[in-house]
Amino acid sequence: MAHLIWSPDAINDLERISDYISFDSERYASVVVTRIIYRINAEDTVDILRVFHQAQEFNMNLD
Repeated sequence: MAHLIWSPDAINDLERISDYISFDSERYASVVVTRIIYRINAEDTVDILRVFHQAQEFNMNLD
């Protein structure tokens, strides 16, 4: 089974999305997250790179 490794950017994305949605609904803030960007590594790990809300523009720099 692969291990998930969350990048600091991905964690910040989740917090920012949750904060934004919670202005309208705390209930939906906990369930409305989509477009998770990940990378599967050879050593059976999955790096969670970024998380986007479906209303956000997809513009990402992985460098």
